[in-house]
Amino acid sequence: MSVEILDTAAVFVSDEETGQSFIPGQPAQTMQFMVRNDGNSPDRFDITLDYPTDKMQANVDQNDNEMVGTRTIEINPGASVNVSISFSFLSGIADGQIMMNVIATSVNDDSISNSGAVTFLVGSQNWLTLIPSAPLTIANADDEVLALVTVRNQYTSAQVVTMDLDDSETKNWFQSRIESADRSFVLGVGEERVILIEIIVTETTLTYLNAEGQLTVNLTIWAQSETVSDAARTSIQITLIQLESDDDTASTDETEGGFDGVFNIVLWVALLVVLASGGFFALRIVQNTGEDEDEFGGWGRDMYEDNIASTYGAVAAAPTIGAMGVIPSADKSLVEIPSAMPPEAHAPTYAPTPVEQPVQDGPALPPGGLPAGWTMEQWKHYGQQWLEQNGLA
Repeated sequence: MSVEILDTAAVFVSDEETGQSFIPGQPAQTMQFMVRNDGNSPDRFDITLDYPTDKMQANVDQNDNEMVGTRTIEINPGASVNVSISFSFLSGIADGQIMMNVIATSVNDDSISNSGAVTFLVGSQNWLTLIPSAPLTIANADDEVLALVTVRNQYTSAQVVTMDLDDSETKNWFQSRIESADRSFVLGVGEERVILIEIIVTETTLTYLNAEGQLTVNLTIWAQSETVSDAARTSIQITLIQLESDDDTASTDETEGGFDGVFNIVLWVALLVVLASGGFFALRIVQNTGEDEDEFGGWGRDMYEDNIASTYGAVAAAPTIGAMGVIPSADKSLVEIPSAMPPEAHAPTYAPTPVEQPVQDGPALPPGGLPAGWTMEQWKHYGQQWLEQNGLA
């Protein structure tokens, strides 16, 4: 008797249970489904997902070593692999029971497929009840604001409860946090507990709120049971009122007392000018009270001679000083003595014979004697400058 064995394709996908409830908006979680080859030849299987896309998101974990993209590695007859599926639920939309199917289709025969299912319990199953406080209005950043939420256990036994906040709508406007003692606790049958939530709003937020001058947002509070599959949700409406900014106050004051505002500005400008002038003259005094060798530093010849003339009005100005006392012949006017100079102060004309030097009065005379064209009266007052300018001081 001859028996022909035909290649057959068959696949099995396990059903799964979560054993917990889920809160919408939380980070994605992962669970595994078993895919087994029930055919009589090695096979691979394409994995697809069927779920309500308006309530959740899910995808095959392609980083799994037993997957190549969304297709399993080759599985021998009777062997199996675990396929990882990540999933999350959309905030503010998902609630109740949500089902997802994991479908495996044979590569050897695409008419052969099988699916496994899981039912997620999302949000409240009525084992916990949340009762929010009345809407809040915040108009002052200095106020300590506390929002209150009452949690009630409606299960047939005690429950371990954890509290959490969904601040996705409010985090751009203020900070919120649950008091540490209220974040995890035990509730007996029929027992209630009041949860304290601190609201922290900065002055900057209230000052630069928006063009309308107020903003209303909702702070979402979750209570999740660690005993049964339940997660209750509620929201508290919070309205922020804009503060009057410094610019608005200044504008109002200017409108009500424009003259006072202008007067204050003029007064400040005058004060700044006085301070600047005082600083300038103080700097000049400091610069001009340095060491002796810097006494004439930074002065031009005209400034120096004018200053000396104002001090020694009756003394004739010193002749223009050339190198070692030689007066350039190109400009004879440089040796002329002003008419106001006393007769004895007139400079002598050049003569081939030496001129007898007068009695010394003032700084020591240079090696060559009194410079040509100078008088002792002039040397007394201007000789030190001549010495310094010719490097003989």
